[in-house]
Amino acid sequence: MKPLLQVTDLTIGKPSGPPIVDHVSFSISKGECFGIVGESGSGKSLTASAIGGLLPQELGVHSGELLLDGQPIDTSTDKGRRQLLRDKLGFIFQNPFTTLNPRLTVYDHLREALPREGNDRMAAQALLNAVGIPSYSRLLDVFPHQLSGGLSQRVMIATAIARKPSLLIADEPTTALDVTVQAKVLDLLDDIRSRTGVAVLLITHDIGIIKDRCDRLAVMKAGRILESGPVEQVIAHPSSDYTRRLLDAHPSNLSLSTPNIVTSDTVVLEAKGVSQSYGRRQVLSPTDFAVHRGQSVGIVGESGSGKTTLARILSGLVSPIEGVVQIRIGDNTREIRNAADRASLWQNVQYVFQNTSGTFDPRLSVEKVLKLALGGRGQGKDIEALLRTVELDPQLASRLPSSLSGGQRQRLTIARALARNPKVLIADEPVSALDQTVQAQILKLLARLRAERGMSLVLISHDLEVVRSLCDDVLVMTEGEIIERGSAAAIFDAPAKPYTQELIAAIPGARKASPNISFSEKVS
Repeated sequence: MKPLLQVTDLTIGKPSGPPIVDHVSFSISKGECFGIVGESGSGKSLTASAIGGLLPQELGVHSGELLLDGQPIDTSTDKGRRQLLRDKLGFIFQNPFTTLNPRLTVYDHLREALPREGNDRMAAQALLNAVGIPSYSRLLDVFPHQLSGGLSQRVMIATAIARKPSLLIADEPTTALDVTVQAKVLDLLDDIRSRTGVAVLLITHDIGIIKDRCDRLAVMKAGRILESGPVEQVIAHPSSDYTRRLLDAHPSNLSLSTPNIVTSDTVVLEAKGVSQSYGRRQVLSPTDFAVHRGQSVGIVGESGSGKTTLARILSGLVSPIEGVVQIRIGDNTREIRNAADRASLWQNVQYVFQNTSGTFDPRLSVEKVLKLALGGRGQGKDIEALLRTVELDPQLASRLPSSLSGGQRQRLTIARALARNPKVLIADEPVSALDQTVQAQILKLLARLRAERGMSLVLISHDLEVVRSLCDDVLVMTEGEIIERGSAAAIFDAPAKPYTQELIAAIPGARKASPNISFSEKVS
């Protein structure tokens, strides 16, 4: 039986210069879920874009053959590209908010995607039903910005399946979603594949998702496929060193908690009855939380749970509406109520931000960033020592932060935080924007620094595997409240609350949930 999609020696690049994607070959059978996994710059998204005729203008296909259902894919003209995307191929992009037209309603998007026949509104509602959106017409008349991330992604999936394509290309379709929403969207793709027999090309950086959802996979690095085969075979017996590094770097395979660190009953940072509201909306209910000396505690929850608000209150970046934060300095405890108190707090508590690009003055070099963090008194040897502490080359001192990689910038953020030798480091989603191997390096760095310095660590994350790998204790938050707290082992092995159970069940890589359909079987 011939494959549905055949990619042979695909090479992509600029008119002059080396190829960015180099002689890539793979095939996808009818009804199969085929995954391509790789890190930033691997060429996985460019490969998907070439199949759909969506390459950037400055790039082109230098050589190779693309066949869909035995016929060459013609994307050389706008007409050929439109016909392909209209009749044979559906594309699901990473960010629905930048893909859906903000001036069009949900109904407008679906009407454009549907064939021109019958009752458009009834057909549009049927499409929404097919992607798990309940039957109420109000949603048809709203605009994309009025939808949650999960709903907007379902609308995009609805537009992609409107003309019953034979192949769906899903390019990082859940990267920006919370873990439970991510699981529901991936379940939806599984369900659509099971019901319709459509094949899926799933592009992702998360090998845990590949393990859960795909039948076969290809591992890409630097524009080449290093290995491919059935998922179980590649994961159990990887032939490439790079694949082994990807697997080792997955948070589920990391164990970075340091039980040999001496912790004590001494509370170094405490929130008592703190709450926060914006207008009439309460984002954090009155909350008590204490950080002990040497403790590593993770705060987990989905978007809007209140975890970042709590972290910002603890660090003095936001003042609570009610309650108070206390910091222990020597044998004394100090309440944080004014600017002088906050200055004292910041000597002992430092914050590592999620978005490294927006946390540095673009005019300042690495050296000047760290000199300021040292109070303007830092000498060359002090700056060099800080850079070496976070495993950065001191030769980077003259560079601007914008010229560094994402991982290097995050190391610089940590170095800046360490300049004051804090007792508590609060890290807010410190690895969420990083590739998996870089993520593992940063997590190992945080574990080492905690062990060497005896400092406490508060880790904010929506990624439960990251928290499990690094933290001794866990707090679970939802809708502005802490609903469960305990040791990491207790929370992950025997969660008490249904919400916590749902979070843990949604962790990628925890299951294999491929539909039981034959690749060659036609599903009606």
